[in-house]
Amino acid sequence: MAYWSRAGGHNRTHNRTTQYVRIDSRIFANAHRLMNNNNSEQMMYAVQGTTIIVRRDCVIWDGYIIRLDFVKNGFGGNDRVYMLCPYCKKRYQFLYEMPVKGRKFPLCRNCGYLHYPSSQRAHGWQEAAERMMKQLEKMEYDITDVCYGDAEYITPPRPKWQRKTTYNKNLETLRKLQESYNKEWLKSAWAIVDKHNIPIHQLPELLFM
Repeated sequence: MAYWSRAGGHNRTHNRTTQYVRIDSRIFANAHRLMNNNNSEQMMYAVQGTTIIVRRDCVIWDGYIIRLDFVKNGFGGNDRVYMLCPYCKKRYQFLYEMPVKGRKFPLCRNCGYLHYPSSQRAHGWQEAAERMMKQLEKMEYDITDVCYGDAEYITPPRPKWQRKTTYNKNLETLRKLQESYNKEWLKSAWAIVDKHNIPIHQLPELLFM
């Protein structure tokens, strides 16, 4: 599967995010609230068949230590919990179980060279679709099983902790990206029609092959 490399403009092969188990930091936020209520130092969780140990500052996931980072909620609510990628040490909400030397190792999407479930080209509607999906993920919308055609019409709900002005700004950006995706898709569709004289009803099947 090819994707668009902004660094060099070359197409390379990458795996998709849906191929691997995704670790969501929000489950650890719930664990920390329970630990605070029970005055305990650690808890054990079972997530998608994997037993994990949640501690105050880290998570032990299948033998690997994942450091946690906490961000104060400016509205007086609970702290937001993020994970630090064991490889790049950057903060992420999601990590993915990647096979490394016969074992599963937690990595962020960038370090694991993962992309959303569709081929990526050097330009056109697929790049516009990737930007749209990234904006949905930024707005904390679960895109695990969302296809590009559905994402074009999604309006994510506002998180309770987020200011309305921030949400409206993010939503305005999303609307522009959705419109850009629609225009690029139609441009690609008509280019195929003009070049190969293909019936309109066959376009979705051909474009998403």
